[in-house]
Amino acid sequence: MKSASIFCLLFIVSFSLFSDVRFTMNRGHAKTANSIDIDDTTGNVLSVADDGKLIIHDIEHGYVIEQKQLSSMYIKKIVKHPSDSIIAVFETDNLHTYQISVWDISKWQKLYTYSVSETPLYMDFSPKGTYIVYTTTEWNSIHFLETKTGEIKPLISEGFGIIPSLFISSSEKTVVAYGPSGKIFYVDVKTGRQKENTPIATVNNLQNVLFHQKGRFLFGTKDSDLYIVDLVNGSIVERRAVGEIQHFSLYDDSLYAYVKNNNYYYIQKFNLTENRLIETVSNDRNIPFSYDILASSSHIILTGIEGNIYIYDTGNLHNVSYDPLVPVSVSNVMFHNDQLYCLFDRTILIFSSDFSDVQTFFPDRRIEGFHIQDNHLLFWDDSFTLFSYDLVSENLIQLLSLSEPVKAATSFGDRFAVLENSGTLHVVSVSGDIEPRRYPTKELNAIIMPDESTILGGRNIGGSFNTSLIQINAQTGEIIGLDNKNMMIVDMSCNTSTGSIYTLGVQERRGIQYTVISEILKNDYTNSSPIATFKGIDTTISYISDPISSRFFIFTGTQGLQMYSWEGFTVLQKGSHLATELFLSTDYVLTLNNNYSLSFWNKKSGNFLFDLYIADPTHYVMTFSDGTFYSNQGLSPYIKYFNEKNTNLNNTAGFLRSAPF
Repeated sequence: MKSASIFCLLFIVSFSLFSDVRFTMNRGHAKTANSIDIDDTTGNVLSVADDGKLIIHDIEHGYVIEQKQLSSMYIKKIVKHPSDSIIAVFETDNLHTYQISVWDISKWQKLYTYSVSETPLYMDFSPKGTYIVYTTTEWNSIHFLETKTGEIKPLISEGFGIIPSLFISSSEKTVVAYGPSGKIFYVDVKTGRQKENTPIATVNNLQNVLFHQKGRFLFGTKDSDLYIVDLVNGSIVERRAVGEIQHFSLYDDSLYAYVKNNNYYYIQKFNLTENRLIETVSNDRNIPFSYDILASSSHIILTGIEGNIYIYDTGNLHNVSYDPLVPVSVSNVMFHNDQLYCLFDRTILIFSSDFSDVQTFFPDRRIEGFHIQDNHLLFWDDSFTLFSYDLVSENLIQLLSLSEPVKAATSFGDRFAVLENSGTLHVVSVSGDIEPRRYPTKELNAIIMPDESTILGGRNIGGSFNTSLIQINAQTGEIIGLDNKNMMIVDMSCNTSTGSIYTLGVQERRGIQYTVISEILKNDYTNSSPIATFKGIDTTISYISDPISSRFFIFTGTQGLQMYSWEGFTVLQKGSHLATELFLSTDYVLTLNNNYSLSFWNKKSGNFLFDLYIADPTHYVMTFSDGTFYSNQGLSPYIKYFNEKNTNLNNTAGFLRSAPF
């Protein structure tokens, strides 16, 4: 089972009956927020994160305006066009894909995607927005993309080595660049060559290089010192011992440094007065770790490692009133007797079949994961102790103590198999009446138990068994390798009706790698056939087989949810989230999303039904496809309504249901 970590802090839904109305809840990103920028035309803050989402924040009034899923990959950088509604984001899978995607956010239309060779050292629009400029670790480091078309423009023909930061004049005729060797370059954009009397020698190996907006000074850090460098002659205007500066931001003549000192973080503010740094205000509180800082006329904005956006007042650097709900985790979703069980912040919540009630299960324990087999609920806590709870007799049994966190779990009948991170496999009886068995294995990514005496394990090819699929005899411990076409298997599941095994793996065909979902028939487990094939490696694909209808459901990134039956693939009604895992009930297809919301579809018609958002064990919201929502307890104040012109609507009564259904 794929793991999940941090619950989303924001959601947005558009409705069919109220097409001119949408609402948001003040929540941030589900994963680490990496980069922020300000829309100079509106004053709104744009943030991107590892969850692949763009969030637009109104920091003046303290609410989220919009959220869009731009990518299924990590987004590490965002820059906003100085006057147009265009943004550029850098996205990557941290493996082999690096690209700059350009969007017109007034239409939510992607203009183009441009592949790059590596993570850019610098990326921004030119002052007039004519170009997107980025730099790499190549000798010819500076690259220009024409903003509207994505066409590469070889404007600078001369290489200067690695350029970590640069400044472009307001006329876009001159580039001023800094090289770590301690040189300042002035380049004529029209000729593509250096200007006379350059390069200019200055301090070498400066980090966090930033140029003053008027192009007069360069700021940088070295060791624990902050430098101001004169761009005309390269001389040191000032050198100030500040501490370990992580990054800083400029607004007019104010410099805001995000500093680490004695293992805590704070913001230090300086004013540039008569070419000198005057320390004015500091924040001596231990503020959260941040990946980016941005200054505006009235606020300092920080990105949070948990996905939050933190806002501070520039006058006194105290946190202001933009306070999202506390992030929590949601994972391990399962259905039992048409009730929904989900692991929420280490507590199991049980929703009734009509979602009119929610209960907590063992709230005094910190539960790490669970699995349901027949009427037995098996769970493990943060001490790695495995328990079995009979849902009928309410009898609790301690089965065994593990030495490491659980990597995967599976079951058949009254047998339960659990795989530790170290590779040790345990097989126990849910009733505890059989002595647990222990099997040392290695490098297993996934396990499945098609019958009480067999465990199949998916792994990377190589090692003792030169195959990606192994069979373990649960009674004798014998392990054999099985023929399989996959180079690696990352996930496995079983159709309890047909006995077929499904694998998500990677295959190589004629030198090209593919991600393949395959079906293995229950005979000797060697005869497999592909169901769906995707070019490249994408282990984030989610899939599930329905034992009732024999339909197969696949979620493939931003393409949405697809249903496969004998007549082929059908694309279900589009949702607004990116799924990480699929689940089935009698009536629903359910996705656990990357923002830790839950989305529900009608399994027969494919129509989208509603999203479920959990705020804490007693507070949740359901947003329906007809433009209404249900809040079981007091979350309405967190919801903001907008029309197409982004006007805030305070009256929510017309959209709130009195009951879930």
